[in-house]
Amino acid sequence: MQDRYKDGEVKVLGPAEMPLAKVRGKHRHHVLLKIRRGLKCKPLIDYILQDFESRKPVGIQCQVDVDPVSLL
Repeated sequence: MQDRYKDGEVKVLGPAEMPLAKVRGKHRHHVLLKIRRGLKCKPLIDYILQDFESRKPVGIQCQVDVDPVSLL
């Protein structure tokens, strides 16, 4: 990802435990991407998800929330 975007265009915060770190026996973490205004986020999200899917352990799930209202 770093070779595709200039410094300051994308900031990665996390991973960190969510405030409700365990729900129904599942542990939850979040990663926030702060993207410079005007930068198209869909290609970035597609790239990250494709990379994640190719390396994630069995049983791990990923959800994307663009412009989240709450981080719970």
